[in-house]
Amino acid sequence: MELNEYNLSPRELEIKNQLYKQYKENKKSFIKDYGADAEQVMIGRAIKLAKSMVSKENNTRIRETIKKILH
Repeated sequence: MELNEYNLSPRELEIKNQLYKQYKENKKSFIKDYGADAEQVMIGRAIKLAKSMVSKENNTRIRETIKKILH
């Protein structure tokens, strides 16, 4: 799959790439656990975590903005 198919924002893509690099350092462990699917598992996990991290960042920004408006 191409990265375009994942519909990632620039921030999600940045975090995904950072996480993927970290996962590649432990690739042997992924291969041991997932065999031939290790590469796809690494990409999938990196994407899922990146989306979650960006969502949390956005929620934090929204809360901070609301607090500023209300105070």
